[in-house]
Amino acid sequence: MMKKDEYLNLFEKSLRKYKVNDLEDILDEYKQHFSFKLLDGYSEEEVASKLGDPEKVALNFALDYEGRKLLALKPAGKRLAK
Repeated sequence: MMKKDEYLNLFEKSLRKYKVNDLEDILDEYKQHFSFKLLDGYSEEEVASKLGDPEKVALNFALDYEGRKLLALKPAGKRLAK
């Protein structure tokens, strides 16, 4: 099981690998998740486990961003006549 620093380091590397925008904001948000959950009594390993695989989480951020970019470029569709 991963500790906080290991999780965040792998998460940052993955975000960089996938060229995710707003990397620092995302990392700050995940650091806050750790901080809040640790204050609630969870262990670092429990928090890391609940957040999910850092590589997959980073990929989801990358795919979400790319999807939004594609939707922004997509011309408004016309309704098909029945």
